[in-house]
Amino acid sequence: MSEGVKRGYSGYGKNPTLDIRNVPEALPKKMLVDLFSKEPGFIQVRIVQHMRRMVFVDYEEVRQATKVMDKHQGFLFPGIREGYPDDEELLSGLDIDYDKDD
Repeated sequence: MSEGVKRGYSGYGKNPTLDIRNVPEALPKKMLVDLFSKEPGFIQVRIVQHMRRMVFVDYEEVRQATKVMDKHQGFLFPGIREGYPDDEELLSGLDIDYDKDD
């Protein structure tokens, strides 16, 4: 992504599925569900088995997904700074965008 482009807005078409990266591999799925299920329109969290540090989160409507993306962009789970002090990617927080394939 080029400098000056806001994280989460890569140019993919808007859709209700979010592509979330920089998720710690050891993070329990329950923590993801707890974070994202509080938001209106939540459907599910899908772990991407073949991609490190990536999950999809589905919402009913694009506007709900957009609000979640804006609210949680850069979110750091508790303990990340202590558990991954040298991992710049994880320390930058969640990187959330619309799913490009939906």
